Amino acid sequence: MARLILLGHAEEQRKQNHLRVERRRLRDASNPLQLPEREFIANFRLSKAGFQQVLEELCPYLPQAQRKTAVRNELKILAALSFFANGSYQRNVGASFLCNMSQPTFSKCLHEVTDALNVREVLLKYIKFPKSQQERENIMKGFMEKFRFPGIIGCIDGTHVALIRPIDHEEAFFNRKNYHSLNVLIICDSNLNILHVDASFGGAAHDSYF
Repeated sequence: MARLILLGHAEEQRKQNHLRVERRRLRDASNPLQLPEREFIANFRLSKAGFQQVLEELCPYLPQAQRKTAVRNELKILAALSFFANGSYQRNVGASFLCNMSQPTFSKCLHEVTDALNVREVLLKYIKFPKSQQERENIMKGFMEKFRFPGIIGCIDGTHVALIRPIDHEEAFFNRKNYHSLNVLIICDSNLNILHVDASFGGAAHDSYF
């Protein structure tokens, strides 16, 4: 009986190793940038030019590859963008023919890209509230021309971002819709550029906390 168990385990390990090698081979051959522009945008919610800019911005903040078999930075970012765009499960996104990653590999890539996006130098370059009078006047002009609303420098709203149930202070994150979340405030301009984000309150917090 023990021999059968060992043989079964060895066979399962062999299949896992074969799958890992095959997935790596497919990933190395994958080039999502060869997709037509429209299909690329449908998958990643970003144009190819926009992706190249994101790639240049984030590469300095992504961990340096230690192995030849490491996932390329462009695939890390594309996999993360697909997840952000579609809100799908990690396993489904990672297994996509465009990325070919196991769930653990994809999870690691997602954390790395998210950390890079949250580097202070990146955040402050793109998410900043208008400080000068000229910046504010330009935004007010945009709201007036597009929506005929005078004197507006930002639209404000909140949204609940779902979380896995936290261990500490669970009650602070359980919202009125009966799931755990962060109550996130976002302010944007007339072109939907994000000017400010506050994700410091749990889902149980009322909007007036902001």
